[in-house]
Amino acid sequence: PQVTAAAKTLIRKLYGIQPVRSYFVGCSNGGRQAMIAAQRYPDLFDGIVAAAPGFRLTQASIQGSVYQAQIAAAIAPVGADGRPDISQPLSADDQATVRQRILASCDALDGAVDGMVSKMSACKPNPLTWACQAGESGNCLTPAKADYVKKLFDGAKTASGAQIYAPWPFDPGMAAQSANPFYTIFAGEASHIYTTPPTITADLLGYGLTASVDAEFAKLSATNATFQRSGNDFTNGESPNMDRFKARGGKLIMFNGAADLAFSIHDLEAYYNKVQSRYGAAEAAGFARTFFVPGMGHCSGGAY
Repeated sequence: PQVTAAAKTLIRKLYGIQPVRSYFVGCSNGGRQAMIAAQRYPDLFDGIVAAAPGFRLTQASIQGSVYQAQIAAAIAPVGADGRPDISQPLSADDQATVRQRILASCDALDGAVDGMVSKMSACKPNPLTWACQAGESGNCLTPAKADYVKKLFDGAKTASGAQIYAPWPFDPGMAAQSANPFYTIFAGEASHIYTTPPTITADLLGYGLTASVDAEFAKLSATNATFQRSGNDFTNGESPNMDRFKARGGKLIMFNGAADLAFSIHDLEAYYNKVQSRYGAAEAAGFARTFFVPGMGHCSGGAY
């Protein structure tokens, strides 16, 4: 709000009038800020674009650090330091197998065999069936790697079975994302910022390999005498309540790539379902729309 107010003050001083319309476009953490603007500061912007929005950034950080580090460590090669190299859970051949298996299962579901998965809601293969059977050596995975791929797409769950963040869509572009390019970011955020009390350490790999998924998840909503607001409370923008934004005529566009390993389209889909439940599908579509892009990675780019 302070930056927007300063910008509008400069515009008024330079041009002599206030801006007629104000827009906000942000991706990733900027997408989170975009959704917070619609939910908490509805008077700031007339139109908002939230791309790959990390609106449940705290939950995503636990999945993207502790959970993914531990499932990758079970199959990763050992590095020079004697610890698992979690950046290499799948070889190039393994990634090619995952991609081909996804396409074989789901490419044709939309009626066009074009190297893309567009009907993602119907794409529900079981990666355990991609394990090599007796006599097979090509286009299959070792049982341990098939188990890893299933756990990756399923997403983190608590010991009681509650979903911590979200599962991932079976987009063929996800095969190349299995190395988790966002690990350091998520591990640093989860350990130092979102959890109460924080874990202050320079060893982010050690944090991911040894921390308890359940304990770190619980710490996202915890407070104490020093940290009096939880990580969830001061970080996330997951409320479907946009009454004031809607009433003033605000418009919101949200979109996410299906091959984005930072934030899942299934999480954004679940959020939009809550918006529809609050306002009704037709009324929600009048001010907020959501789009999913096959093959697109985080914010841009991707396999196609």
